[in-house]
Amino acid sequence: MGAFDRGLVAVYSLFVSIAAIIAGAVYYGLLPAGRLNILQPENKAAAAAVLLVLLLIGFRLVWASLSGPKRKKKERHVVVEDNSLGKVRIALSAVESLTTKMVSQVPGIREVKAAVDGDAQGVTININATVTPDINIPEVSKDVQRLVQDKVKEVTGIAVSNVLVNVENISANKPRVE
Repeated sequence: MGAFDRGLVAVYSLFVSIAAIIAGAVYYGLLPAGRLNILQPENKAAAAAVLLVLLLIGFRLVWASLSGPKRKKKERHVVVEDNSLGKVRIALSAVESLTTKMVSQVPGIREVKAAVDGDAQGVTININATVTPDINIPEVSKDVQRLVQDKVKEVTGIAVSNVLVNVENISANKPRVE
């Protein structure tokens, strides 16, 4: 239920509570029915408007409660194998994690962020990296592309159609030894 519906619940609950208090006061004789101006014949339009608004809010809340919670976006997967026993699928986030771990171990690579998109030919892997200034960027990029393509195919069985390497920054700091 969104913020709008929660606001409607608050307003609706307030009106229904006030109406219940007034009805109880009239029923037990604490408030004479003649003192309620909204029940007078000249105020029928106002009473009808209030009732219509409450009815519309009630319908909206019933609709919101029946439609259920919004579903989270499903994790995207790639089918690795489809055999007589069923399908084997791998989440694209798992391929991203594998790629990040592999590329971060390459000498000269400081930071890595990977994004994977599935297509009919396999997957496309986008790698955003920060490198150290003491490497040859074209050579290391080619090595990263080959490493990722080979290792993802070996570990997951998924064909890699493209490996795009984007060097976002050249870090001036030397990597820490841990």
